[in-house]
Amino acid sequence: MPNCLWRSAISRTATQEGWLYLAVLLDAHSRQVVDWAMADHLRTELAAGALTVALQRRRPATGTGHHRSAAAGTPPMLYQRVLAGFLSYSMSRAGECLDNAVAEHFFATLKARSPIRRIS
Repeated sequence: MPNCLWRSAISRTATQEGWLYLAVLLDAHSRQVVDWAMADHLRTELAAGALTVALQRRRPATGTGHHRSAAAGTPPMLYQRVLAGFLSYSMSRAGECLDNAVAEHFFATLKARSPIRRIS
């Protein structure tokens, strides 16, 4: 069922302007992008901004699940405040990319289809 579980992750991606970070929220049911944000930094505001806009646009029911990759570590207080009262929260185990396979697959597809190729 749509809007029951959102998955989120952040990845660095090559653009015509150079390397940028892309934060995305995906609906686990439809695999559609709920919202996204892009910046040249990996600060909390990047992910929190995408989440805030997604909550305003979608207005999910209380208890909608939110799962994120553990790669960025424990969510800072800003991110936790945005989540509070809206979504139930879970996080991948450290080093277990398959826990958030939907988001990892999204980034793999995006990067494979990108016309921009850069060597990091």
